Amino acid sequence: MNGIRESLQKLEKQMSPQAGITLEVDRRLLEEMGHLLDSFELSSARKEHIFGCYVLLQAAFRKHKKLTFDNPCLTKDILDGDYLQSFYYEYACKHGEKDFVNFLAPILKQIQIRLIQGKSIERILFQRIEKFLTKTEQQVTYEVS
Repeated sequence: MNGIRESLQKLEKQMSPQAGITLEVDRRLLEEMGHLLDSFELSSARKEHIFGCYVLLQAAFRKHKKLTFDNPCLTKDILDGDYLQSFYYEYACKHGEKDFVNFLAPILKQIQIRLIQGKSIERILFQRIEKFLTKTEQQVTYEVS
């Protein structure tokens, strides 16, 4: 997979400049996702698309995690998180990842609920993507056999 910095720059170029959002995601999580994607036989383009989806969702969750009434940037963080999540849908569909979006949809709602409850969400998205990749790989193996 391409470098993390390059992937982030590509994503930011595709986002609306008027949004004024810089992607902020834990580098450790991005490295883990990069390793996970490299462990599956996917085209480099598909790896980049799934990685991009992961980055956008993690960045959205990070913005929404900071939502407290004493946050002076509350409105901006809400809008930024909402923009990132809606851009995830646009980005995923643009790159033909509708199955990916459908597979993640139920867990995204659970993650939002956990955020509101102040519970940890760190591994949930990663594990769901791993499950998607495993399922996809098994389907491809079955279809080829």
